[in-house]
Amino acid sequence: MKAQEIRLGPLPKECFFLDRAYFPFPWTELQWSQQLKNESTYLFYEINAEGIVHSFILGDCALESRVFWIHKVLTHPESRSKGLASGLVELIELSLDVKDFYLEVAESNSLAIGFYEKLGFQAYDISKSFYSNGEAAFKMRRCGAQRA
Repeated sequence: MKAQEIRLGPLPKECFFLDRAYFPFPWTELQWSQQLKNESTYLFYEINAEGIVHSFILGDCALESRVFWIHKVLTHPESRSKGLASGLVELIELSLDVKDFYLEVAESNSLAIGFYEKLGFQAYDISKSFYSNGEAAFKMRRCGAQRA
């Protein structure tokens, strides 16, 4: 697999399709387009030998404070448990010199919560009615660089 990072570039269609197919609250093409116009937005993605995106992380980075806000993490179900998303977190940390990560995750998404906890994230707050269906979200963070 080959990791790639784009910033303010064209959205690989696979990211949009993965989001629509597997994310519980997918964005519209307009939402993706608006997000990717932000100068602070980064999209990191993993592609296979056929050039197909199998995993991505979308977020905003405040370079001066070395903080990365994760908006979306998604790995195709057939590619899960292979270290793709955790590798992308490490790539973000190294390439952008990120010190702290923040995100929100649905309180019912135990698979994602477990993944984030394995990466050193800890819940620090809850946002009630965060999602359009009224579900709450845990606010999670990982502070301090995790590199060896």
